[in-house]
Amino acid sequence: MLQPIQASDVADRLVELSLAAPAGHATDIGGPEVWTAADLARAYFNAIGRTRSVVELPIPGKVAQAFRTGAQLCPAQKYGNVGWETFLSQLPQENHQTRENLLLNR
Repeated sequence: MLQPIQASDVADRLVELSLAAPAGHATDIGGPEVWTAADLARAYFNAIGRTRSVVELPIPGKVAQAFRTGAQLCPAQKYGNVGWETFLSQLPQENHQTRENLLLNR
């Protein structure tokens, strides 16, 4: 599970923190939505107009288990308004084509 956040939202939060009084510990933040890695990939392929199969493979180990259970998420501290699908819709079409060509030429 992942909680993608737009880089400009992170930059905004860093500016807020730098201008505020010392706080000791800043609250964790995450993007406005929680996604699985497979769903992120499916949305990406949909956004670029490609039909691809996304195969979900279980990854063993404690760290992978922590990610599966959402230990790295902070859904109570959602920050920003740009979700994954909105982010994808804002990318220039030529970026999609370039990335797709890079993936196909590996």
